[in-house]
Amino acid sequence: MPRSCRNGSCRACRCQLTAGDIRYRIDWPGLSAEKRAQGEVLPCVAEALGDVTLLAPGAQQR
Repeated sequence: MPRSCRNGSCRACRCQLTAGDIRYRIDWPGLSAEKRAQGEVLPCVAEALGDVTLLAPGAQQR
């Protein structure tokens, strides 16, 4: 996945959470409340609470 800062401030890793739940390891993950409500997540500072599905534009498949 694209990344740069690894602390949630650059938003290079921004994805759409389409299934599952996450929690953040930091208090302010660099997304507005509106974007979070729309399902946007920052995987670099998030922990999956089970299986998740992300729509990740720019991610490379292996």
